[in-house]
Amino acid sequence: MVYSILFAISMTLLAQVVLGKDSGILIKIIIAFAIASALARSIGIVRWLAPMFDLARIWEQATTEEQRQSVSVVFETINSYGGTIGEVLGVSIFAAISILFLSIANFIKKTLPMWFSAFGLISALGLLWTSVEILGIDPGSIAIFMGTTIVQLWFLFIGIWLLIKRNKLLAN
Repeated sequence: MVYSILFAISMTLLAQVVLGKDSGILIKIIIAFAIASALARSIGIVRWLAPMFDLARIWEQATTEEQRQSVSVVFETINSYGGTIGEVLGVSIFAAISILFLSIANFIKKTLPMWFSAFGLISALGLLWTSVEILGIDPGSIAIFMGTTIVQLWFLFIGIWLLIKRNKLLAN
C-alpha cells in the first residue's frame, strides 16, 4: 500500500517538474490517474487485509461441505473482484495512462531528457499489455514481469538522473 501512495506522490512531483507552474489541465489529468491508480491498488490490497481473515474463520467453523462451498464461492468472488480492480485497473490501466500523459507532456515541454519520455512510453505500453487479460488474452508471465519491471527501472533511472541534475534543475 505504501508503494501505491508513493506512486501517486512521485507522479505528482514528476508532473510538476515536467510541466512547471504553467501546467493547465494536463497536470490534473496526470495526477487524477495516478491517484485513481493508488486507490484501485489499495482496494486490491485491502481485499486481503479485511474479508479474508473473516472468511478463514468462517471456513474453520463450518460444519458442512455446503457451508464450506459457500465460503469458497465468496472467497473466489472477492479475490477476483478486488484483484481485477487492484491489478488491472490500478497497477496496469490507470498507472499506464498517468505515465503515458506524463511522457507526452515531456515530449511537448522537453523539460527532462527525451529518454525519459521514450522509456515512459515503453513502460506505459508494457503496463497496458499486462491488462489484456480482461479481454480474455493471456499476456503471459514474462509480459507481466517485464511490464512491471520496466516501470520500476523507469522510476529508478529518473530518480538517479534527478539526483545528479538536482542543482541544475533547482537553479531554473
